[in-house]
Amino acid sequence: WINNHNKNYFHWFAECLLLIEAIDIFKSNTGDTPEIIINNNPKEYQLDSLECLGYDPNHVSLWKYNKVKVRRLVVPSLRRERFGWVDIYYPNAIMWLKDRFKEVTYGLDNTYSQNIFISREKVEGRRIINNDEFQDFLEKYNFQSYCLENIDFLDQVIMFSNAKNIIAAHGAGLTNIIFSSDVNIIEIFGNPPIHYTEYYRIAQNLGHNYSYLFCDYSYDNYIDYQSSHYYKEHDLIINISDLEILAKKLHLDHS
Repeated sequence: WINNHNKNYFHWFAECLLLIEAIDIFKSNTGDTPEIIINNNPKEYQLDSLECLGYDPNHVSLWKYNKVKVRRLVVPSLRRERFGWVDIYYPNAIMWLKDRFKEVTYGLDNTYSQNIFISREKVEGRRIINNDEFQDFLEKYNFQSYCLENIDFLDQVIMFSNAKNIIAAHGAGLTNIIFSSDVNIIEIFGNPPIHYTEYYRIAQNLGHNYSYLFCDYSYDNYIDYQSSHYYKEHDLIINISDLEILAKKLHLDHS
C-alpha cells in the first residue's frame, strides 16, 4: 500500500514513490512481489514511474473500495519527519530514488536542451505577466521553454538527468530536480507560504547549486479563486535586472 488518493506530482514522489525502497527490501527478503495499491483512475505518470521502478500494471492494484479484507498487508513508513508545517524528507531516501532512475536512463539519448525553463503556460497560476521581456532573457541565455504536461514521464527523467541550468516558478515540476546532477537552479516566488521550501531542501540534499528570486505578483486573474485557507493563487512580474544578477552569479553562458 503506497497511495489511495494522492495525484499531485510532488506528493506522489515524496509520499509514495519513496516508499518503494521498503517494498524492494521486502521483496528481497521474502522473495514475494506484492501488488502495489494506488488510487483509482491514476495519472499516466503514476503508472509510468512505477513501471520504471520495476512494477508493471500486473503488480498494481487500483483502490476502488471503501474497505477490503486482506490476508497480508505491507504498509511502508513515510520517509520523512514533520516539524510543524515543514516535512523533512530523508536525504538517503531521495538519493535512493535518484539512483534507481539513473539506472533506468543509463545510455539513453537526450534530445532536450540542458538549459530548461519549466513553463506554466498550460496550468493555472504563477504564469509570467511580463512574458515578452522574460522570453528575451531566456533567448539571451539559450534556455528552452518546456511545458512538462506535453512530455512523457521517461523523457522528463532523461531531460532533467542531463540538465545544467533550470529556471522555474515554484511548482511541482521542480520535483524533477531529483534526477539532476550538479545543476544550477533558480526558483521564482511571488507570494508563497513561508513553509514552501521543499525544493531548496531537495537541492541541498543532492548538492545542487540553488538560488531563488522573489518578484512582484498580481491576484487579478484569481480574485474569486481561493485554493486553501493559507494560499491564494497569483501570477508573476519578474524583475529582469534581478534575474540578470543571478545569471551572472551562476556564470550562465549567453549569446
